[in-house]
Amino acid sequence: MADMKGAYVYSLNGENYTGAFDTREAALAAGLEHAAQEADSPTAVYVGQRVMASPETDGHSDPILARMRERAVARQEGAGPQYLRRVNDQQAAELDDAVQSVLLHWLKKHDRMPTRFNIVAISEHPVPLPHVLATDDSAELY
Repeated sequence: MADMKGAYVYSLNGENYTGAFDTREAALAAGLEHAAQEADSPTAVYVGQRVMASPETDGHSDPILARMRERAVARQEGAGPQYLRRVNDQQAAELDDAVQSVLLHWLKKHDRMPTRFNIVAISEHPVPLPHVLATDDSAELY
């Protein structure tokens, strides 16, 4: 997956994500700052990576070959029941790559690519308690 600017986001509840940060660390820092400003301080900040939803352009070779076979047999155009049945894995993968390329080109040309993002690789980080101060590698409660 190619890196994308603003690919990292944060959440204070694990469900609603916000922001657009270039690194996981930057998203965490912004989340911790936001958590510190909340009246009811959350216990954790969730950081995730947003990725574009899949356009589902892969894996179409088998249904295409099956449909071609069905149509040819139904039209009785000289194709017997064995037509396209002995396509090996390499040939099917080659067809799938070609179909995927055509579908992606068509989606981009007609501005039909998905616009939704999914949040993946979510990490949970505890929010430090506001009344805990670190001093010389130890913590004192006030």
